[in-house]
Amino acid sequence: MNFFEEQRKAKKKSRELYQTFIIVLILVSVVSGFVLKFLTYFFMGTMAPAYSRASFWSMFLQEDNLVRILGLSALIGAIIFVISSFKMMSLKSSPSAICESLGASKIARDPIDNREKQYRNIVEEMSIASSVPVPSIYILNDPAINAFACGFDINSAAICVTTGALVDLSRDELQSVIAHEYSHILNGDMPINLKLIGMLAGVFSLYYIGRIAVRSQRRGRKGNGKVVLLGFVVMGIGMIGYIIGNLLKGAISRQREYLADASSVQFTRNPAGMVGALKKIVVNSQQGLLKSPNADELSHLFLVEGVKANFFSVATHPDIHDRIKSIDKNYDRKYFLREGYKEIEASLIRQRRAAANAPREETKKSDPKKQIETLMPLFLLYEKSKKKLDLSQSELLRRFVANKDPEIRVLSPLKKLEILEVIFEQIKNADSEEKNKMYEILKREIKKDAKIDYDELMIYLYLYPALVDVDISLARLSHRNFKRFANYVLNFLHQLDDNVISEERNQKLSEYVSFKLVEPFEIKHTILLKVFQRLRFCNINQKEKLLKACDLMISHNGRKNEKEEVTLKIIKQIVAVPGKSD
Repeated sequence: MNFFEEQRKAKKKSRELYQTFIIVLILVSVVSGFVLKFLTYFFMGTMAPAYSRASFWSMFLQEDNLVRILGLSALIGAIIFVISSFKMMSLKSSPSAICESLGASKIARDPIDNREKQYRNIVEEMSIASSVPVPSIYILNDPAINAFACGFDINSAAICVTTGALVDLSRDELQSVIAHEYSHILNGDMPINLKLIGMLAGVFSLYYIGRIAVRSQRRGRKGNGKVVLLGFVVMGIGMIGYIIGNLLKGAISRQREYLADASSVQFTRNPAGMVGALKKIVVNSQQGLLKSPNADELSHLFLVEGVKANFFSVATHPDIHDRIKSIDKNYDRKYFLREGYKEIEASLIRQRRAAANAPREETKKSDPKKQIETLMPLFLLYEKSKKKLDLSQSELLRRFVANKDPEIRVLSPLKKLEILEVIFEQIKNADSEEKNKMYEILKREIKKDAKIDYDELMIYLYLYPALVDVDISLARLSHRNFKRFANYVLNFLHQLDDNVISEERNQKLSEYVSFKLVEPFEIKHTILLKVFQRLRFCNINQKEKLLKACDLMISHNGRKNEKEEVTLKIIKQIVAVPGKSD
């Protein structure tokens, strides 16, 4: 899988989605303007008992009427646009709110339930394998087998599976499902899905406004017939947006699901896992259908169709049998529905029986010492020295940055990075007060000796997105600034393993970034902090050029030292690219 190519495809899809949204917005607004203008004549009693077709249209084509219709259309269009924009902005600032809107909850750092432990372990394994920070981990209490991922980029991602998936799927099958969701994180699907949710919120708003008007009048003893009629008309107009919105969801998500299935097989190297999970969804009585009332607007996020089809709905996912066939070329749909399902059914029964009979006595009473240790991997550093384990996350972070404890000083940069990758999720999910406290401690500890060393710089850069919400959609990096900042980063990498750069290597670097060697004293860590923060706003082409130039710089002398390797991983994390992006 080529990360940058998939990101470009996703970006193209995003542009097409936005263009389609504008067309739908104009269509719904204009239709609404004409209909509402017609209704004002009807309600005010200014229309004659009957109009010929010619006189009817001539009424609308009068200049003053056209102006009023355009005014109404503009007003409705503005309302829809504001609702969509507000929804998109709220999702970008808190993507995990999607999980909570369905009723999902975060799982504990050290879950008591063995299935949840297995789930967390698989997610952490997948993060290490793909070199991305561990996402927020949610579970949705629902017997259906389903899952989804959401977020704006790898630094804000959340992943959620149902309890049905934990109970009914084997470890290999659950791993394949989670790998499927990771592919959505890595393929650039999440920003598209967030935009789609926001856009549809505005388009669907007319339908919901009309429904509220109808229900409010029906509940009253003497409902106003004209208001009820208006409500039904507005619902009808909103239905146009509803149908087109479902078409949009289906058009965008169907092909991305095939790609995610293929990526899951690529990640796990186990096609039987994904096939087995999809077959169990077919056999499961719920067939992936979720109970949450908010599932409809989020249906395009799910592993499989999460809502029951109705007259106006459009399939947001490919046929599940076609998906199985795309992985297993020998799959026979007719045979499976006639005979093959029996084996899967028996497997489901065995899986549920094993889950029900699993020994739980050992996990009912959790060891307090072990709970503290697993809260953050940093506690493990203090176990060897027999220090007290009553330290807060903030205090542990302070000691980690201060680098004074012997257990910390002996850690290599790569080992420290491994710790950062795991604690990223815990810090990201802390409450605002605790995160602010940790952020202030981090800054204060760095400034204490009036200088920033390499380890402090890396810790700050890696944890910044977990401590501070970074919306990379709010700014863009100009080509001029990109060249200047990229050159600064390349010089920093050059100093980590100082060697003479040949003219040939310089020419290769210039294919991506114009490189100009500067004096070592000009590369200051305080400036690097600002440079890296600005590089978060790179577009996908700038990211690719930067990373290719960094790879060339590191490999120019035929070797890669540990600091160079860690720095490259940090750079990838900053620009929201997985550590393994080829």
